[in-house]
Amino acid sequence: MNQRVCIGAVEPFRAELLHQDKPQALKVLEEAAEVVEAFKDWNKHGQTAEQRHDLIDECADVIQATVNLMAAMEFTDNEIHQAIEDCRVRNDARGRMTPHSDD
Repeated sequence: MNQRVCIGAVEPFRAELLHQDKPQALKVLEEAAEVVEAFKDWNKHGQTAEQRHDLIDECADVIQATVNLMAAMEFTDNEIHQAIEDCRVRNDARGRMTPHSDD
């Protein structure tokens, strides 16, 4: 299993489509629910290549919706990088992370 997943830079939607409102935040939840449904489909239908493709597409939609929310909230790259590092540290403290030689 991969020890790290590299996503790379993700471009948010056009500015006029980004809003600091509840529907923008709920889009992340909606897309996450679609991931769960795609996973259930994958698990139920013998874990086919088609189901795998659908699942990763839905995961990408969650990433896109999250990036859109972050852009709408005008989070800086530094804030985002710090939040990701803080999350990693919290999960490491809970024993959830695989130790890396460069940590």
